[in-house]
Parts: sequence; structure tokens; C-alpha cells
Amino acid sequence: MTRLSKIDLTFFEKAYEVIYQRFSRMYTQEESLPMNLIRVDSSMVAETCSKLKKGFTVRKKPGGGKSSRNQIKYTMACDGFSARLAEVFSYSTYLSEDRAMPEVLMPLIKKDTGHKNLYVLDRGFSSLANYDKVTANEGRFVGRTKTNRRMEVLRSLMSGDTDRDLGRMELQDDIAVHLYDKEKKEFSATEYRVVKARFKVPRNTTRPANKGKVRRVENEVYFITNDFELTAGQVAEAYKRRWDIEVFFRFLKQNLSFYHFISTSENGIKIILYMTLITAMLVMIYKRENEMGYTMGKFCLFMEMQDWVIKLMATLQNEKLNLLAYEELKRRASIT
Repeated sequence: MTRLSKIDLTFFEKAYEVIYQRFSRMYTQEESLPMNLIRVDSSMVAETCSKLKKGFTVRKKPGGGKSSRNQIKYTMACDGFSARLAEVFSYSTYLSEDRAMPEVLMPLIKKDTGHKNLYVLDRGFSSLANYDKVTANEGRFVGRTKTNRRMEVLRSLMSGDTDRDLGRMELQDDIAVHLYDKEKKEFSATEYRVVKARFKVPRNTTRPANKGKVRRVENEVYFITNDFELTAGQVAEAYKRRWDIEVFFRFLKQNLSFYHFISTSENGIKIILYMTLITAMLVMIYKRENEMGYTMGKFCLFMEMQDWVIKLMATLQNEKLNLLAYEELKRRASIT
């Protein structure tokens, strides 16, 4: 733990970038197309957080107890295969996604000089200032906004042959709007697009803690984007794919034990993050090159790595013994 707090983080950052480049080259151009859909979201890790040197408290314990233990927030951009970029936040100001997500999103947009990526954003990313920042840098995004958000309708984007069938949802409207700027007390000058959809079967989205008290039924969904070229169906489908990053978080936590902290220092936590992401990519590379499933690939890679480490230790031990024997021969020769 002490060593992790002092190791140079730059090495792991560069190692991650090198392996990601190797990993991405394994896919054909057709296979790489889905990688241009970048999901950005956050996940919280709280186990053993009472020992964290930095962290923030999210809420009180049930029953009016003391404050919950400190937590760390991980914000990642996932392309469906691995993380393009990840950041660790330990200050309460980053509880808001409007503060955390731009720290990952904006560097990616600036690196994407061809502006091929479409960024799918969690509904927590909702401020007009952030939308404007992404648009000003020519980034394309799809997100969700509140159904009661104040907006000025400019025109309808619907036509007589617009396909209203969105799978589990039905298209209600597709409009160009100006969003209301709360700071300036006026509507903004930038045009955005809002796709209104309704679930064919209303969903019960009541939180587990409120079961039996209040029933929350979610029927309407408003998608927001600055891309006017996509069809309404493509906008809805892109946001639907946002769930992939939740699967990625679950994969990291359940399969790679990314649910507790080996180190409690900020530097150590970041190193463990990069080591976990590197491990995930190594498993993906191994299983692809050996044409096997994920479970078998993970097991075989572990066994091969274990054998390699044992052989390396044996080799180093032999070299050490050989060196000691050589020094002893030199010593005896000098005596005679």
C-alpha cells in the first residue's frame, strides 16, 4: 500500500495508452465502427472507505445515523470494448455529473479531430453551459433531459413519412428548440434537437426504498442532441446503448474485483484503476487471439501468467546463484 502511494502514475498511464492502441488495432474497420459510440458515465466505490485519505460522503445512513463512509467516484468513457479515458474524483464538488463528466468528455472531443465520435451521456450531464461547450468544440452528443425543461420550440422536424416505431417506444415529436438560460434569464441562441418518445407499456421506475410508499411510473422520455442528421430512431438507439457502460462497470467489479481499495491513497487508487483496465484489455486480446470465450480466456491467461512469473523467478534466482558462484571463484583466485 505504501509503495502504491509513491509509484510514478505516469508509467501506468502510458502503459495503458500503448496497450489500448495495440488492442484497438485488432479490430477491422467494420468492427471498429461501434467504437465511435462513446458512453460516458460514473460509478461509485465505497468499500473500506473509512480508511480513505481523501473522499466524500454521499448521504446519511438509514434511521438517522451518522454520515456514511467516504466514497470515490470513477468517471469513464467506454467505447463498448474498453475505456477510452478514466478519471478519479475524491472531492464533493464532483458529485455532480455536470462537474465530473466534462473532465473526461472534453479531452476526448479535443483529441477527436475528425469528430467521428458520438458521445452518449448520462442524464446527470444536463447544464446548458456544458451542452454549449461540447457544441462549440464540434462534439456530437446524445443525452436525456427533463420532460418539464423550459424550451422554445422553433420548428418541427417531423414529416409525413417519419417512422414513429422506436421499438419499446413510440415517437411523439421531433423538434428544434432553444433552451432556457437560467443565468441570463432568456432563451439561448444555440439550436438543439429534442426527440420526444413514449413507452408503449409504461414502466414502474419506483426506487426500491420507496416501494409501497410512492409509485413512480415513467412513460415519456425526452432525448436531447446537437446532431440534426441522425434519424429519431438512431437517436433513441444510441441512448439505449448507454447501458453498455453499466455492463462494463459490472464486469470490472464482479470479474476483476474492482469493488474495494488495495490502496487508500489517491495515487494508489489511480494506479489500481489503470492496472484493472490494462488487465481487462489483456484478457480481451488473449481471448481474441486464441479464439475462445471470455471465461476460458481469463482462466488460461491467468495460468500462463502464473507459469511465466514462476519461470521468471527461477531464472532470476539461478542468475543470482551463478553470480554468487562467480564472485566466489574470483575471491578464491585473488587469494591464491
